[in-house]
Amino acid sequence: MSIYRRMSRSLGIRSRAVLSKRVFLVVPPTGLYLREDRCQSVIETHAISFARPPMVLAQAAAVLRDAGADCVIRDYPASGKAWDAFEREFAELDPDILFINVTGPTLREDLRACAIAKSIKPEVLTVAKGAYLFMYDKEVLGAFSDLDVAYRGEVDFRVKTLLDGSFQATGGFTFRSGNQIVRNGDADYLADLDLLPFPARELLDNTLYLSPETRKPLTVIQTARGCPYQCIFCLVPRVSGTRLRRRSVESVLGEVQQCVQRFGIREFYFNADTFTLDRDWVIELCKSIVERRLPIRWGCNSRVDTLDEARLEWMKRAGCHIITLGVESGDQSMLNRMRKGITLEQSRRAVSLCRDFGIDSYMFFIIGLPWETRETVRRSIEFALELDGDFAEFILARCFPGTQLHRLCDQLGILLQDDPLSEPRFRCLELSQEEVVELQRECFRRFHLRPRYILSRLLKARDPRIAMNYAIAGLSKLRGYLTRSGVAGQAQSGRR
Repeated sequence: MSIYRRMSRSLGIRSRAVLSKRVFLVVPPTGLYLREDRCQSVIETHAISFARPPMVLAQAAAVLRDAGADCVIRDYPASGKAWDAFEREFAELDPDILFINVTGPTLREDLRACAIAKSIKPEVLTVAKGAYLFMYDKEVLGAFSDLDVAYRGEVDFRVKTLLDGSFQATGGFTFRSGNQIVRNGDADYLADLDLLPFPARELLDNTLYLSPETRKPLTVIQTARGCPYQCIFCLVPRVSGTRLRRRSVESVLGEVQQCVQRFGIREFYFNADTFTLDRDWVIELCKSIVERRLPIRWGCNSRVDTLDEARLEWMKRAGCHIITLGVESGDQSMLNRMRKGITLEQSRRAVSLCRDFGIDSYMFFIIGLPWETRETVRRSIEFALELDGDFAEFILARCFPGTQLHRLCDQLGILLQDDPLSEPRFRCLELSQEEVVELQRECFRRFHLRPRYILSRLLKARDPRIAMNYAIAGLSKLRGYLTRSGVAGQAQSGRR
């Protein structure tokens, strides 16, 4: 029995005689990466490392299915499967549309999926989505003849135009028309996110995505899109806009309740470009979680200047246990140059407040912006040690196409590689790439290999199983840092 028939029977999907299109949505077998538009990084290099569910694909599948399509999702990296599995399952499924999620670092390998698909079924419509295609859509289509359509922008109701071909008259698509490559204008951002259906988690193997602490199923809920800040390294102004568009509290709670009741998921990451930006909304959401006695545990992201006692009190009561914080640097001049719009004192206060309310702080620092020196890196690691947060990430800066940083590197003449088919690389004005990587390793060693820090993490875990998970993750991380010639794949773009 084919994959399609087995899934149709288990999910109650109607027969192909009724439905016109079959869509195969895929994370290609090219490594465990964060595949959000705003952030593309190797997951195993994170201080807190765990596979994230492909919510971009689950959201697209929900819209497509509501429009009458049959959908199947496969996450090959998370399931540990390789290209032979993709080839076999594509042939069995026999889809009309292949929809893949790509990243800049894995672009060439990701698009191998299109070549395999076309070799099996030449008439299949191949579609790729990823932040890299915002800038280099025409170049990528020109270089990869097996790719038919580049989907630019957020997943919204536009995705259903792939089913009837009307995408050719819709904003946000670049496609092949005969011997020409046509680029439509950009699409408008969806103003009311509540209109979107909940992601199709029933098409995911939710057992693949586990909390790194408890090893219980964890999922991601997108609570808002857009951010008004202008950090030069961040893709958000390009991919999601500068206006905050948040879902209603009722919409978010409805998705949480579905996850708890239908899928047995009680661990969450509330994803947003800045989750804590709207103080009243955060407090209302947390109060509602408490009032409904939802048995959940969750984390989120935040700028350091959008936390206060009232927010944190309600967040803790509602089950928040960890917050990622964009500290970025321990040098104020670096913060000013990256246009972060924060001060060192605000970072001190944010980490201190998290500690006061019993919420773990996960600090992010960027290493290797154009003006970086040994002294500015030294100030960052000294600041990280002073703050003494629960976790720290020291990430190599990258200049994604479409960011202010990319334009700046071009103006400064420090781009080392700007091939539209490869991720751009740049150098610092004073440090070599090798020096930056070694400084990153030094930051990791000085923060994470302190005996007092290791002991405090194990004691704070309390549950021996969680302590064991910390130990295993820490050893894996250490091995990676000591054996890698560089951690250039560890990227970020506006994570907070």
